Amino acid sequence: MFEFTCPYCSHRSTVSDEYLGKRGPCVECGLQVVMPTRSPSGRLIAGLQSQQASELHVSPGSQSSTSSAKSVDATGSQTLGDTMPSNVVLASPMRRWIFIATAASALLVLLFGATFGLAEFRRLVRFQAIREDYARMKTIVDALDAYYDLHGSYPTPVVRDSAGVPLYSWRVLILPQLGYQELFDAFQLDQPWDSPANTTLVAQMPKEYCSVSSPDAWVNHEPNFYLITGQGTLFPNTGPVDRAMVNDVPTMLVVQSCNGAITWSQPGDVEINKSSLQVGSIPQEQIGGMHRIPKSAFSRSSQSPESLALGVSVGGEELWITDQTPKRVVEALVTPNGWERLDPKEWKSPVSSSENIP
Repeated sequence: MFEFTCPYCSHRSTVSDEYLGKRGPCVECGLQVVMPTRSPSGRLIAGLQSQQASELHVSPGSQSSTSSAKSVDATGSQTLGDTMPSNVVLASPMRRWIFIATAASALLVLLFGATFGLAEFRRLVRFQAIREDYARMKTIVDALDAYYDLHGSYPTPVVRDSAGVPLYSWRVLILPQLGYQELFDAFQLDQPWDSPANTTLVAQMPKEYCSVSSPDAWVNHEPNFYLITGQGTLFPNTGPVDRAMVNDVPTMLVVQSCNGAITWSQPGDVEINKSSLQVGSIPQEQIGGMHRIPKSAFSRSSQSPESLALGVSVGGEELWITDQTPKRVVEALVTPNGWERLDPKEWKSPVSSSENIP
């Protein structure tokens, strides 16, 4: 076997030794070419190509018989004619470049697909975490409503003794409505949350009180879901507002904030008098801080919001508050009877938990 390069089109092919010294058409350009010969020592001797090669072109299959396929020309060399096998494929430089370009393009497409796929996977994971937190918050709101239906009022944010000393949080009071009757029965309601008896129950925090996006909250028994308290809220210092007095729709009942300040049975919520209710990452002083906006891999907008605070209204509606939500909207969501009118686009989640992930 030897390698032959067409002198006219640079087409390369591997040819059997039986075609040494023969003449025939190049399968790429069709011009007549002369195969090399070998010296007695086995070295290839290039065939003498003629200017008349184009005039001696023999089309494959044009011979009338196999005997004419091996005719001898004036130089004594046998012509290839139909003796050149049809499966001899020439690896020309052009074809090599086409193959390289095709392979490179395929690799780029693969890399892009992998990058896009990873970005979309992360987006779906974020959406799933948001929806799980909404589900937990909705469970808390349902428990608060059930407590209201049983007692005729929302629970007081802080349970105090006869001397006004804080004992424990509203989270203890709604344990039966959450389905934790045994934990409630074990809690000493006449003692503070950090008494020797009640301290042993801290490790039994219901999972509904913490975010799925904060493993530390679960390990440290710290809540992520709070009431908003203070003047002009559902929970002023004078006591919870009667549900019949709630005129604003929606009015925020539960909001999400970072963990790290208190344990779940310890009194403490987001006080509007101490906070501007900005979306941030300071536990109890700012809301949100647990989630980032799940952007599409195709999104390039630098104006879109980044941070997200989740809320659930008195009626169980999902509230979507971002770091770009106007202050007037946040304040309107907090007040139960301010008679503000909001466009649903200002507080609605762009993707409801009941919808499919886009």
